[in-house]
Amino acid sequence: MTVLVIQPSNISPLGDLETYIVEGEIPYKSIQIERGDALPTSDAGFTALIVLGGEMSVNDAALYPFIESTEQLIRMFHEKSKPILGICLGGQMIASAFSAAITRMPTKEFGLTLIHKASIAQSDPLFFDLPKRMKFMQYHEDVFSLPTEAVQLCRGDVCEQQAFRIGSNTYALQFHPEVNARIASEWVEHFGQQNPRVEKIDDSELEEAQSWAAHLFRRWLTLV
Repeated sequence: MTVLVIQPSNISPLGDLETYIVEGEIPYKSIQIERGDALPTSDAGFTALIVLGGEMSVNDAALYPFIESTEQLIRMFHEKSKPILGICLGGQMIASAFSAAITRMPTKEFGLTLIHKASIAQSDPLFFDLPKRMKFMQYHEDVFSLPTEAVQLCRGDVCEQQAFRIGSNTYALQFHPEVNARIASEWVEHFGQQNPRVEKIDDSELEEAQSWAAHLFRRWLTLV
């Protein structure tokens, strides 16, 4: 029961998600792209797939060969009904694997922003009892379109597409529920080099986001 974790960028680690993987005593294998780790060529030996975020664009697949390889793995896992969770770039790769367009926003979305739960999410196994409005951490410039096969679960005020599900256990998120205080602080410092007006993340709002994230992660891990 080993989960394959693909981490495209050092700046987007597992964060709090690792806490719940360890809590559930679930074995996992981490492939860190920036470290030069090689991706497996198939889903053999793995029961589920997690694809994390990164600063590269899905539309730059020619520059980053791992993107096409990851999309192939996404299709393999999905065809065998193995659970998939994609976060930010990972969610965009899921969308792209199902032929949905990935486009560039006018400006980056950064910080704790409000997302709205779709009515159909009331019956979703992950989102059913979460609030209708929640704040989660964001750090992205590209955004996915909704694949034909997908059900929209959340939308945002700045970025419309925030979460979708394909089938029963393939989930794509644009927001970052895995972010903890350490990651948030690193992102503020990193993004602040590009935008001096970036503000410190509110600790209480981040803690609330982490509490909702705990529900999402623990429930997704029951699918594994």
